[in-house]
Amino acid sequence: TITEVGPDLSAGSATVVDATDMLAMPGLINAHTHSGQNLDRGVAPNLPLDLWLIWVVYGGIRFSADDSYTLAMAGALEMLESGCTAVLDHAWVSPEGFEEHSDAMLNAYADAGIRAGLAPMIQDRDIFESMSFEAVTGDAPEPFADPIDPSLLTSWMTNFFDRWQGVNPCLTPMVGPSAPQRCSDELM
Repeated sequence: TITEVGPDLSAGSATVVDATDMLAMPGLINAHTHSGQNLDRGVAPNLPLDLWLIWVVYGGIRFSADDSYTLAMAGALEMLESGCTAVLDHAWVSPEGFEEHSDAMLNAYADAGIRAGLAPMIQDRDIFESMSFEAVTGDAPEPFADPIDPSLLTSWMTNFFDRWQGVNPCLTPMVGPSAPQRCSDELM
């Protein structure tokens, strides 16, 4: 905590740091990241967003909860090293193992000592439902997965909040719809 800046400070009970030729400022905030994509830099082709999502998210490897922890921790350490002390992670969390993955990510942020909000991406519409196939000859692609019942997503999020709300003053569970076009009116 920076309490005072200037020459000839009276230390009192505080530690005085000689910051001559340095910059003193509050920690930075990363207001939008996706921890699961920390390994994707420079790997996927440069595509429009929806095609890129198909390539990286839907076509990529499935992570274990340990992988989710490691990716969140790697991002947290990189952010802390660059002066970022708070993050909002809008992470994609697989429907299989939602609880284990979301808990792993928040545990990583707690272990790293960074303030974090985790807003798992939720959606109940398949990505292909949100894309236009007017110019495509033939049929639209088959969905990647069966639709997820909005009440199931609500239950997962309620349990997520019950597990994490108020547990650690540096961690905040949040709600994160993937995108309006991938969420039904009922889910929104």
